Parts: sequence; C-alpha cells; structure tokens
Amino acid sequence: MNKMTFDNYPDILKPSDIMDILQIGRSTCYNLLYSGSIPTIRIGKQYSILKKELIKYLNESCSNHTD
Repeated sequence: MNKMTFDNYPDILKPSDIMDILQIGRSTCYNLLYSGSIPTIRIGKQYSILKKELIKYLNESCSNHTD
C-alpha cells in the first residue's frame, strides 16, 4: 500500500485530491463541499480547497469523535 502524506499534495487541492486523501466517493466529497463542512474557493465551475482547511476539518472531526 502506498502511504502518502499531506506533503505530497499541493497547497490548493481539487475535489479529486479530497476523494483520494479521505478515500471517499464523488457524492460524499461534493456533499462535504456543498454543505460548507470543508470551506472552498469556487472559480467558475471548479472547486479549490486549501490544504490547511482540509487539515482543520480533519482535526475538528477527530476532536468531535473523542468527546
């Protein structure tokens, strides 16, 4: 299994990167983006996600599950 770290990804992610990192499907990814759970920057029809926002989302999700 090829284990990747966030260092292997650019600072601005695409939805396909999010799907790869979180091992989720397209629908789940876009639900997270549409709901605002992961903040996005939208340019035209394309979504861009700051890597630091994804890390923040993951940290918050993990802390909510340990309470």
